[in-house]
Amino acid sequence: RGAAGHGALDPAFFDLEALHRIRQEYQRLPRPPFDDETRLRGPAAESVAALRRDGIVRLPGFVPPVTLRRLRRDSARWLLRMRLARLLRPQGIRKAHYDSREYWRPTHRAYVTNDALAESPALGRLCQDPVLLETAGFYLQKPFHVKRIYAMHYRPAPAMAGQQFGWHHDMEDRQLKIMVLLTDIGPGDQPMSYVRGSHRTFRSYEHFLRNELDFESEAGQAGPPEVLDTFGAAGDVFLFDSNGMHRGNRSRGRARSALFVELTADANPGNVWGTRARDVPLDDVAPDGRHPLALFLAVTPKWELAKERPKRKRPTWAESLETPAAWLGRSAAPSAPPSTIWQRVLAAPDHTGANLATHLEGTASFLRAWGQPDHLERAGRYHAVCGNPSGREPICGLDSPELAAEIGDEAAQLVRLWSRLERASLSRALHTYQAGDEPVVLRASDGEPLPVGRRQYLELAHLYAANEAELLARQPARRLRENVEGLLPILGPEAAAQLLAPRSGV
Repeated sequence: RGAAGHGALDPAFFDLEALHRIRQEYQRLPRPPFDDETRLRGPAAESVAALRRDGIVRLPGFVPPVTLRRLRRDSARWLLRMRLARLLRPQGIRKAHYDSREYWRPTHRAYVTNDALAESPALGRLCQDPVLLETAGFYLQKPFHVKRIYAMHYRPAPAMAGQQFGWHHDMEDRQLKIMVLLTDIGPGDQPMSYVRGSHRTFRSYEHFLRNELDFESEAGQAGPPEVLDTFGAAGDVFLFDSNGMHRGNRSRGRARSALFVELTADANPGNVWGTRARDVPLDDVAPDGRHPLALFLAVTPKWELAKERPKRKRPTWAESLETPAAWLGRSAAPSAPPSTIWQRVLAAPDHTGANLATHLEGTASFLRAWGQPDHLERAGRYHAVCGNPSGREPICGLDSPELAAEIGDEAAQLVRLWSRLERASLSRALHTYQAGDEPVVLRASDGEPLPVGRRQYLELAHLYAANEAELLARQPARRLRENVEGLLPILGPEAAAQLLAPRSGV
């Protein structure tokens, strides 16, 4: 940092165009464990090679027949409900804003839901398919997570131009989309078109803010363009880099239904849409110790955060550009590989109505989304392994050296404090923290004093808030605990907003 406290990538030193270029380069730097390509074999290796070359790959018949039947059945049920709603309250389901949970868009003759996982639980299993996750990890080359899961049903319509039906990119520099066809699409129907190789284009900051692209000038940069129309059968899957040039096509052919899953390595919490879905089983599928669905399941859905939201001036990817700490090092920080401790976590009894791993991953995901330090995120992922005052059996002892070896000394110290902490003492000691005194004296569950530094106190407060946020996300009828509410004045704005967001069932 400089004498004024500015970091090396502070906007005081770099204009937005330079930061944008640095970020694009950074997004392409591989991080563990996805930098070891000796681990990449079989179907995933073939798909990664095709994605790097073309930006898109087709996986014919990828969805098993039983799963496809479930997905199509759930889609038909959702469409029937939407059609009935459209008849009974036609204005009520028209598009209010892009973040709406579901809507009918009459100008496009399209039904859309941004909560497809809640409509079809079978999607949860597909999102954890090992081949898809391995392909995504080694293509993005960073720890990644699910950003959005949605479904679109297009009725037959005349040809259209502009917006998604004109050539465009998605204003997300490194994003991989999974498109699952629920209907057959052939010539004369409504395929998506994609320009092979266009995903490799570096776009300027100003150009990035405009997602519309000129086909002739863009595609001609690397020779004659090769356009792929995504024809296929129900059950086929397409993976594509949405930075590439693509468009939808409308015709009076057959209706088109498809499911989409967006995967990203960008940790900007405004990018994660969330879901109403609950009790989604999580497999132990994450090669880096994080589950790609954990953050998606934990956050409050976008459509519930505010009924009225101002129109965004810039896409969320660009909104975080001025805060490099939000995208440099934290979203891509490698976490510990699966370990003996984590194997015991996976085998542990359920915790507050969910398996323990789900609760721990969700807590860590909130801390990451709130921009908390890496060691605090690691503490969140392991915060219950030493037991707690309510009597939960410890997975490892307070003095176990394997904990510090696994997550580092700072994180291990926080886990040990948490395991002994009387939670109510955090709010009782708030006045000491606010007065600037040090140490802040907390209480252990056995009544012993626990003196901590001001930074540790603030980190324990955020750990308590993230623990509470995960419980609130899974238990809609639950109310915010008074002890946590009392800490709101010292929490970061993202944490406070999450805890105070309106929730269904309350």
